[in-house]
Amino acid sequence: MLSFKGLFVLLILFGTAFGSDSYEFSSSVKHIASPATVEKIRKLTPAIEAYGSKFFYSNNGSQFFIKGIAYQQDFTEYLRRPESLVDLDAPKTQTLCEANFRNGKHFVDPLAWPDICIRDLSYLQELGVNTLRVYSIDPRANHDVCMESLAEAGIYVILDLSNIDCSINRDDPSWDLEIMDCYTSVIDTMAPYDNVLGFFAGNEVNTDVANTYTMPFVKSSIRDIKGYIKRKNIRKIPVGYSSNDDSLTRNNLANYLVCGDNDLAKIDFFGINMYEWCGYSSYATSGYKERTLEMANYPVPVFLSEFGCNLKRPRPFTEVEAIFSKPMTNVWSGAIMYMYFEERNEYGVVKVKGDYITDSVEKLPDFDLLKAQYRNASPKGVNKQDYSPHGSKDIQCPVASEDWKVSEKLPSTPRAPKCDCMMAALKCSIGEVPNRSDLAQIVGYICGEISCHNIVANGTTGWYGEFSDCSFSQKLSYVAQLYYNYHNSTPDACYFEGYGRINAYPNTLEALAMFKTLKGTRCKEELGPVQEISRLITGEPFSSENRDSPQKILVDSRLKNTNLDTSESKAITAKIISKSSLLVNLIAMFIVILST
Repeated sequence: MLSFKGLFVLLILFGTAFGSDSYEFSSSVKHIASPATVEKIRKLTPAIEAYGSKFFYSNNGSQFFIKGIAYQQDFTEYLRRPESLVDLDAPKTQTLCEANFRNGKHFVDPLAWPDICIRDLSYLQELGVNTLRVYSIDPRANHDVCMESLAEAGIYVILDLSNIDCSINRDDPSWDLEIMDCYTSVIDTMAPYDNVLGFFAGNEVNTDVANTYTMPFVKSSIRDIKGYIKRKNIRKIPVGYSSNDDSLTRNNLANYLVCGDNDLAKIDFFGINMYEWCGYSSYATSGYKERTLEMANYPVPVFLSEFGCNLKRPRPFTEVEAIFSKPMTNVWSGAIMYMYFEERNEYGVVKVKGDYITDSVEKLPDFDLLKAQYRNASPKGVNKQDYSPHGSKDIQCPVASEDWKVSEKLPSTPRAPKCDCMMAALKCSIGEVPNRSDLAQIVGYICGEISCHNIVANGTTGWYGEFSDCSFSQKLSYVAQLYYNYHNSTPDACYFEGYGRINAYPNTLEALAMFKTLKGTRCKEELGPVQEISRLITGEPFSSENRDSPQKILVDSRLKNTNLDTSESKAITAKIISKSSLLVNLIAMFIVILST
């Protein structure tokens, strides 16, 4: 019979191991589209499908050309939102968008604000656009009104899965549970609408030869996003990538994203943010001719995911005629002009008149010039039944070089059960941290002294640590356990400015083996391959070999090391090792009571 003390141990273990509900990747709160709205949109806008190097309407097989505009308004200091649009006394019901407003972050989801999208709809129709590109989506918000209104106007949307706070960081990339959760939350929220043309898995993550190591993480995200869509039986929505126009990397990058044996890891379309045509240039002199020849045999649809050089204002948009005429229409599937709203970078075609983001807008000179070009553009395409695509079998993956420092090996698919089981095995862990920067310097300091290779991810060498795909907070806790081990499991070594906590009972693999994860695997199976798991669980100090490990790097900007002088090191050490928190003392007292 299980004693009270034994039951208490099991409850702690169960709560620690399975407190997270992230076994399916997307655990965030999200809005579910109205079935009535979804059905109405399905009747209004036939889904667009990628087939070979073209886009086609799914209902009649005619070719679809993107005639688009970038559509996202920055929340800047001179544009405010009306107080009436948010209940400041109800933070539990606020959307992520509203939370970002409170924190002063620049993120407005225009498809979640009917006051904005309805205001702009007549202007978008006047321009003659059929596609909007939206860079950040709030999956917690209701998008029914805007998506239905756009569908009634025959307008599709192509969405970036990332946002300003959740993306693959080009400086220190990672593909982990948090980012996967962000991306799949957007998919779950927006996929039901048939006027969603596709998803960008990344935008200019790789910008030049100095950060090509980011691409394995992008390719992994494409593999897992497409796998998620397939597994969830979602409509086969195209997933692609938006690249910059760097001369040294663009061809390698384009080939990399369609090469290899795993079709799930290949993009369904490729966008290029290209600003080579300025003013009254021409097809031959702008660079458009060279790019068209380079992409002539590309196996998936390619289009300009941004265009609109603003060296000359107002912009004449003379490139539009070339983009929607032969020979470009033989290769390209349209373009997206950057952008609708006028901001400090001066790329807009309308300007908000007042101080509020929902105020009326006024046209700028660029508006009528773009309108004239778009309305005169009548691209001639091919019908799907008359088209024979060329595959990607002949495209070879680029060879590693000074200009392309990319490993062939990809990060694994993030596994929530493995990370949750790892957390259950820790004796020292980090609680909820309100401000991540509070511990970033501390953790960076630790990983400068102790090998953190199990959470390191390196796209150049192909090293992806066993726990590199875990969430930020889980990796924080893992580092805390390393430091706790290093200092012989002394309670003060798990202080971390009061955020550290010592689990009441050390969890063994045998105890963990009692439980099955929601995926059907046992924790022992999830953690068994990890070489350091026995030391991690028992709290044994590292051997001298581990103390001298050369891998003293942590490739994650959220946990980045800094160069510190002696006084700074002492100050950080004082923050790590301090008097045990009140919570730890209370737990210790409770253990004594239970044991008597």
